[in-house]
Amino acid sequence: MIKTILDTRFQKGDKEVFYCSQCVNSNQRPGLTFDEYWVCDACQYAEIKLNHISWEERGGL
Repeated sequence: MIKTILDTRFQKGDKEVFYCSQCVNSNQRPGLTFDEYWVCDACQYAEIKLNHISWEERGGL
């Protein structure tokens, strides 16, 4: 069963591998999306979390 799942994934997967411009995540990771600057959604969320949330108001990290 796992072999069937992996075979299907490799057949549908992207042939060209690329990486996030800010970390090591690749387009081969399931569910990961990238913006027009090749920044993955995990890095986009981390930037929002670190720079746009007032942690002092929320009581710290």
